[in-house]
Amino acid sequence: MNGITWLEGPAYDTWKTTPPDEPETKCKCSKCEEELYEGDDYYELDDEILCEDCAEEWLSLHKNYVSERMAREGC
Repeated sequence: MNGITWLEGPAYDTWKTTPPDEPETKCKCSKCEEELYEGDDYYELDDEILCEDCAEEWLSLHKNYVSERMAREGC
């Protein structure tokens, strides 16, 4: 051998600086189609699978407040 170990050679540099391939997934957000991977959080709203960003948007669009009348008389 020429005295160079595998860790000192160009193959190691390429291996260390090349990110691994992304895992495949067939699961996507129903709204924005962002891919969802194993272990990702998701929300099921109105029979749709939503990523966190789309779920937050959905919640903000459906946000209401309890009025004084509702608090007195009931919802």
